[in-house]
Amino acid sequence: MKYGILTADIIRSKEITDRNLFFKLFSEKISYVNKRFSFLLLVPFKIYRGDEFQGGIKEINKTPEFLSIIRENFYPLQFRAGIGIGSISTKIKRDIGEINGEALRLSSQALNIIKKERERITYYKLPSEYRSLEEIINNFYTFLDLNVINRTSKQWDAIRLYRDKKNLKKVATKLNVTFQNVSKRLRAAHWLQYYQLERFLIKKLEEYFSHN
Repeated sequence: MKYGILTADIIRSKEITDRNLFFKLFSEKISYVNKRFSFLLLVPFKIYRGDEFQGGIKEINKTPEFLSIIRENFYPLQFRAGIGIGSISTKIKRDIGEINGEALRLSSQALNIIKKERERITYYKLPSEYRSLEEIINNFYTFLDLNVINRTSKQWDAIRLYRDKKNLKKVATKLNVTFQNVSKRLRAAHWLQYYQLERFLIKKLEEYFSHN
């Protein structure tokens, strides 16, 4: 049985001067993720080392969309993410600190790799028998990450709401702008292309792990 482990750290967290506000916001974001995605999580997300967090995902194919939604709801906090897909060698427990195995090891390796790069914020590590799939995923993220890094705050707002509501007019009402303005923000963020690539990765992971 294969699982997904996501290990992440907040980008430029050491530059944040108001540490109390940062930890409050960070904790609220983690609580939101754990509550909203409780049905999908193998292990709830947990903060450790002050600016890092880690958790487990049951349905591997949903990882790309799950990661995107977390990013959209974490903003203005942004993070690097290492995703490890593999086995768990211990009993599954509620505390991620009490489990171990291949998926955690690969996730940590992925985060260490991504910490050395400036224009990437996502990296997947898979067992050696899935090396071709790993290469495909990481090549796609060379575009996806550049897209995310270059988004403006207005684009983040439009993308987050549009993913949820799937309706330009409803998003426009929520943001108090015209629907043409929302459409312009989504086009500038290359949302359609991003979404199509995300769907492709979901299908690709489904091909490999549908009988997981």
